[in-house]
Amino acid sequence: MYAYDYEYAFEADLMEFLGQFGYVFLGIAAGFLMIALTIGLVIYIFQSVGLHAIAKRRGLHHAWLAWIPVGTYWIVGSIADQYQYVAKGKIKNKRKILLSLSLASFVLGLVLNVTSSILMLATAQAEGAIAVSGMLGVIRSVINAVVSIALVVFWHMALYDLYCSCNPDNAVVFLILGIFFPITIPFFIFFNRKKDGGMPPRKPEPRTYIPREPVYEEPKETRNEPEQL
Repeated sequence: MYAYDYEYAFEADLMEFLGQFGYVFLGIAAGFLMIALTIGLVIYIFQSVGLHAIAKRRGLHHAWLAWIPVGTYWIVGSIADQYQYVAKGKIKNKRKILLSLSLASFVLGLVLNVTSSILMLATAQAEGAIAVSGMLGVIRSVINAVVSIALVVFWHMALYDLYCSCNPDNAVVFLILGIFFPITIPFFIFFNRKKDGGMPPRKPEPRTYIPREPVYEEPKETRNEPEQL
Protein backbone atom coordinates (compact mmCIF):
# COMPACT_ATOMS: atom_id res chain seq x y z
CA MET A 1 0.00 0.00 0.00
CA TYR A 2 1.19 3.42 -0.85
CA ALA A 3 0.11 6.53 1.05
CA TYR A 4 -0.14 9.74 -0.91
CA ASP A 5 0.55 12.98 0.89
CA TYR A 6 -0.99 15.23 -1.81
CA GLU A 7 -4.42 15.75 -3.31
CA TYR A 8 -5.30 15.61 -7.01
CA ALA A 9 -7.47 18.65 -7.73
CA PHE A 10 -9.34 17.14 -10.66
CA GLU A 11 -12.54 19.13 -10.27
CA ALA A 12 -10.70 22.44 -10.02
CA ASP A 13 -8.71 21.72 -13.16
CA LEU A 14 -11.86 20.69 -15.02
CA MET A 15 -13.75 23.85 -14.11
CA GLU A 16 -10.80 26.01 -15.09
CA PHE A 17 -10.53 24.26 -18.45
CA LEU A 18 -14.26 24.60 -19.12
CA GLY A 19 -14.10 28.27 -18.22
CA GLN A 20 -11.22 28.90 -20.58
CA PHE A 21 -12.94 26.89 -23.31
CA GLY A 22 -16.11 28.94 -22.81
CA TYR A 23 -14.22 32.21 -23.25
CA VAL A 24 -12.52 30.92 -26.38
CA PHE A 25 -15.84 29.69 -27.80
CA LEU A 26 -17.54 33.01 -27.07
CA GLY A 27 -14.66 34.86 -28.73
CA ILE A 28 -14.86 32.70 -31.85
CA ALA A 29 -18.67 33.07 -31.99
CA ALA A 30 -18.38 36.86 -31.61
CA GLY A 31 -15.79 36.97 -34.40
CA PHE A 32 -18.00 34.99 -36.77
CA LEU A 33 -20.97 37.19 -35.85
CA MET A 34 -19.03 40.36 -36.65
CA ILE A 35 -17.89 38.90 -39.98
CA ALA A 36 -21.45 37.89 -40.86
CA LEU A 37 -22.81 41.33 -39.93
CA THR A 38 -20.10 43.06 -41.97
CA ILE A 39 -20.81 40.92 -45.04
CA GLY A 40 -24.54 41.48 -44.63
CA LEU A 41 -24.05 45.24 -44.36
CA VAL A 42 -21.87 45.32 -47.48
CA ILE A 43 -24.43 43.30 -49.45
CA TYR A 44 -27.25 45.54 -48.23
CA ILE A 45 -25.39 48.72 -49.25
CA PHE A 46 -24.48 47.40 -52.72
CA GLN A 47 -28.05 46.34 -53.45
CA SER A 48 -29.65 49.51 -52.09
CA VAL A 49 -27.26 51.82 -53.96
CA GLY A 50 -27.81 49.91 -57.21
CA LEU A 51 -31.61 49.86 -56.98
CA HIS A 52 -31.80 53.49 -55.89
CA ALA A 53 -29.62 54.57 -58.84
CA ILE A 54 -31.71 52.63 -61.39
CA ALA A 55 -35.03 53.82 -59.98
CA LYS A 56 -33.95 57.45 -59.77
CA ARG A 57 -32.43 57.55 -63.25
CA ARG A 58 -35.55 56.03 -64.81
CA GLY A 59 -37.89 58.43 -63.09
CA LEU A 60 -39.63 56.01 -60.73
CA HIS A 61 -41.43 57.48 -57.76
CA HIS A 62 -40.20 56.85 -54.20
CA ALA A 63 -36.74 55.63 -55.17
CA TRP A 64 -35.76 55.87 -51.49
CA LEU A 65 -37.75 52.68 -50.84
CA ALA A 66 -34.69 50.82 -52.12
CA TRP A 67 -33.14 51.38 -48.67
CA ILE A 68 -36.04 49.69 -46.85
CA PRO A 69 -36.05 45.85 -46.79
CA VAL A 70 -39.74 45.49 -47.68
CA GLY A 71 -39.57 48.41 -50.10
CA THR A 72 -36.93 46.55 -52.08
CA TYR A 73 -39.61 44.27 -53.48
CA TRP A 74 -41.65 47.28 -54.65
CA ILE A 75 -38.67 48.91 -56.38
CA VAL A 76 -37.55 45.72 -58.16
CA GLY A 77 -41.14 45.07 -59.25
CA SER A 78 -41.52 48.67 -60.45
CA ILE A 79 -38.35 48.43 -62.55
CA ALA A 80 -39.62 45.17 -64.05
CA ASP A 81 -43.09 46.61 -64.75
CA GLN A 82 -41.59 49.70 -66.38
CA TYR A 83 -39.42 47.53 -68.65
CA GLN A 84 -42.37 45.36 -69.69
CA TYR A 85 -44.48 48.42 -70.49
CA VAL A 86 -41.87 50.55 -72.26
CA ALA A 87 -40.02 47.81 -74.15
CA LYS A 88 -42.83 45.32 -74.81
CA GLY A 89 -46.05 47.28 -74.34
CA LYS A 90 -47.32 44.94 -71.61
CA ILE A 91 -48.90 45.98 -68.33
CA LYS A 92 -47.69 43.87 -65.41
CA ASN A 93 -48.14 44.17 -61.67
CA LYS A 94 -45.07 42.45 -60.30
CA ARG A 95 -44.51 45.29 -57.84
CA LYS A 96 -47.91 44.70 -56.22
CA ILE A 97 -47.50 40.92 -56.24
CA LEU A 98 -44.02 41.04 -54.69
CA LEU A 99 -45.03 43.50 -51.97
CA SER A 100 -48.19 41.52 -51.17
CA LEU A 101 -46.30 38.22 -50.93
CA SER A 102 -43.57 39.70 -48.74
CA LEU A 103 -46.13 41.19 -46.35
CA ALA A 104 -48.20 38.01 -46.41
CA SER A 105 -45.15 35.91 -45.56
CA PHE A 106 -44.45 38.06 -42.50
CA VAL A 107 -48.06 38.41 -41.32
CA LEU A 108 -49.02 34.77 -41.88
CA GLY A 109 -45.90 33.55 -40.14
CA LEU A 110 -46.61 35.76 -37.13
CA VAL A 111 -50.32 34.87 -36.94
CA LEU A 112 -49.75 31.14 -37.34
CA ASN A 113 -47.01 31.07 -34.73
CA VAL A 114 -49.11 32.98 -32.20
CA THR A 115 -52.21 30.87 -32.94
CA SER A 116 -50.25 27.65 -32.64
CA SER A 117 -48.77 28.70 -29.30
CA ILE A 118 -52.18 29.68 -27.90
CA LEU A 119 -53.84 26.45 -29.00
CA MET A 120 -50.98 24.38 -27.63
CA LEU A 121 -51.36 26.04 -24.23
CA ALA A 122 -55.14 25.66 -24.34
CA THR A 123 -55.04 21.95 -25.25
CA ALA A 124 -52.03 21.02 -23.14
CA GLN A 125 -54.21 19.23 -20.58
CA ALA A 126 -56.67 17.79 -23.08
CA GLU A 127 -56.47 14.48 -24.86
CA GLY A 128 -55.00 14.60 -28.32
CA ALA A 129 -52.96 17.74 -27.61
CA ILE A 130 -49.95 16.27 -29.38
CA ALA A 131 -52.01 15.46 -32.48
CA VAL A 132 -53.48 18.97 -32.60
CA SER A 133 -50.05 20.55 -32.22
CA GLY A 134 -48.63 18.35 -34.94
CA MET A 135 -51.47 19.19 -37.32
CA LEU A 136 -51.03 22.91 -36.71
CA GLY A 137 -47.32 22.56 -37.35
CA VAL A 138 -47.95 20.83 -40.67
CA ILE A 139 -50.48 23.48 -41.77
CA ARG A 140 -48.10 26.26 -40.79
CA SER A 141 -45.22 24.67 -42.69
CA VAL A 142 -47.31 24.13 -45.83
CA ILE A 143 -48.61 27.72 -45.91
CA ASN A 144 -45.17 29.18 -45.26
CA ALA A 145 -43.68 26.98 -47.98
CA VAL A 146 -46.30 27.99 -50.57
CA VAL A 147 -45.93 31.71 -49.87
CA SER A 148 -42.13 31.50 -49.78
CA ILE A 149 -41.94 29.59 -53.08
CA ALA A 150 -44.28 32.06 -54.78
CA LEU A 151 -42.23 34.97 -53.46
CA VAL A 152 -38.96 33.45 -54.71
CA VAL A 153 -40.44 32.72 -58.16
CA PHE A 154 -41.80 36.24 -58.70
CA TRP A 155 -38.63 37.76 -57.24
CA HIS A 156 -36.45 36.06 -59.83
CA MET A 157 -38.92 36.87 -62.61
CA ALA A 158 -38.68 40.55 -61.69
CA LEU A 159 -34.90 40.33 -61.44
CA TYR A 160 -34.75 38.84 -64.93
CA ASP A 161 -36.69 41.83 -66.28
CA LEU A 162 -34.30 44.14 -64.42
CA TYR A 163 -31.28 42.40 -65.95
CA CYS A 164 -32.88 42.54 -69.40
CA SER A 165 -33.45 46.27 -69.06
CA CYS A 166 -29.83 46.89 -68.04
CA ASN A 167 -27.72 44.25 -69.76
CA PRO A 168 -29.82 41.93 -71.94
CA ASP A 169 -26.85 40.01 -73.34
CA ASN A 170 -25.97 38.63 -69.89
CA ALA A 171 -29.44 38.51 -68.32
CA VAL A 172 -29.71 34.72 -68.40
CA VAL A 173 -26.25 34.27 -66.88
CA PHE A 174 -27.08 36.73 -64.10
CA LEU A 175 -30.37 34.95 -63.40
CA ILE A 176 -28.85 31.46 -63.19
CA LEU A 177 -25.97 32.56 -61.00
CA GLY A 178 -28.37 34.46 -58.75
CA ILE A 179 -30.54 31.37 -58.29
CA PHE A 180 -27.65 29.14 -57.22
CA PHE A 181 -25.61 31.88 -55.51
CA PRO A 182 -28.01 34.52 -54.14
CA ILE A 183 -25.10 36.49 -52.69
CA THR A 184 -24.21 37.60 -56.25
CA ILE A 185 -27.54 39.39 -56.87
CA PRO A 186 -26.68 42.68 -55.10
CA PHE A 187 -23.39 42.92 -56.99
CA PHE A 188 -25.06 42.29 -60.36
CA ILE A 189 -27.55 45.07 -59.60
CA PHE A 190 -24.82 47.45 -58.46
CA PHE A 191 -22.48 46.97 -61.41
CA ASN A 192 -25.34 47.35 -63.93
CA ARG A 193 -26.94 50.36 -62.28
CA LYS A 194 -25.84 52.78 -65.03
CA LYS A 195 -26.77 50.60 -68.01
CA ASP A 196 -29.94 50.79 -70.12
CA GLY A 197 -29.04 48.29 -72.83
CA GLY A 198 -32.53 46.80 -73.03
CA MET A 199 -34.50 50.02 -72.76
CA PRO A 200 -35.67 51.88 -75.87
CA PRO A 201 -33.97 55.22 -76.49
CA ARG A 202 -35.49 58.13 -74.72
CA LYS A 203 -37.56 60.50 -76.80
CA PRO A 204 -36.10 63.98 -77.02
CA GLU A 205 -38.04 66.56 -75.13
CA PRO A 206 -40.15 68.69 -77.49
CA ARG A 207 -38.87 72.18 -77.92
CA THR A 208 -41.37 74.91 -77.34
CA TYR A 209 -41.32 77.78 -79.81
CA ILE A 210 -41.16 81.13 -78.11
CA PRO A 211 -41.93 83.94 -80.57
CA ARG A 212 -39.54 86.80 -80.37
CA GLU A 213 -40.98 90.24 -79.92
CA PRO A 214 -40.41 92.52 -82.94
CA VAL A 215 -37.82 95.17 -82.39
CA TYR A 216 -38.99 98.63 -83.33
CA GLU A 217 -36.46 100.63 -85.30
CA GLU A 218 -36.81 104.31 -85.75
CA PRO A 219 -36.98 105.34 -89.45
CA LYS A 220 -33.88 107.01 -90.78
CA GLU A 221 -34.14 110.65 -91.85
CA THR A 222 -34.24 111.03 -95.59
CA ARG A 223 -32.53 113.99 -97.26
CA ASN A 224 -34.00 115.80 -100.21
CA GLU A 225 -31.29 115.37 -102.77
CA PRO A 226 -31.40 117.62 -105.89
CA GLU A 227 -32.57 115.96 -109.01
CA GLN A 228 -29.91 115.30 -111.54
CA LEU A 229 -30.45 116.90 -114.93
